[in-house]
Amino acid sequence: MNDVENEPLHQPPGKLEHRLFEVLERAESFLLLFVALVLIALAAVTLVNTVVSFSSAYFGHEAHDFLGLVNGGIDELFQVIILAELLHTTLSRGSVSTQLQEFLVVGITVVVRHGLELASQGGVTVKGTKPLEATQLVIDLVINASAALILIGGLWLVQQFVRSDLRAHAEIAARRVPTSGSHGPDADARSGASH
Repeated sequence: MNDVENEPLHQPPGKLEHRLFEVLERAESFLLLFVALVLIALAAVTLVNTVVSFSSAYFGHEAHDFLGLVNGGIDELFQVIILAELLHTTLSRGSVSTQLQEFLVVGITVVVRHGLELASQGGVTVKGTKPLEATQLVIDLVINASAALILIGGLWLVQQFVRSDLRAHAEIAARRVPTSGSHGPDADARSGASH
């Protein structure tokens, strides 16, 4: 007897397995919806907080540090962008390569935000923190820039992979479509079968 004959046949899922998969898919949908709602709520709260901070500083009678408010506002707007990108990535049901590209874009946005935060803290106290020493600031910025380059390189590599995959699929599809006037092996086999 052959080993292939002894292998068990793959049986289609039963009713119980099918029902379990449906329940798991619904649970996943509800979880994604919950995550999306939380991300939207966080983004809305961040935007409202930014508007309230600026309006109270502008219309209020107290003296405020406008540089600190601008830095804080930019930081909070980057948080909103990051939350929106996370929302988009969470809700997208595209291919793995598309989701990976979106995830890398979120990572790049986070690294850029962190780099801007580091640069704004150089010599200036923001949000009650101590100013960074020049050497430590340069080290942190180099590490941040390296992380950004690695993420951008990863994004480029994924995009190159997707492009080469699309080219390969286009070449395969072009080989399958016979051109007018050419017969090819399939056409010869069909014409030979009709004789």
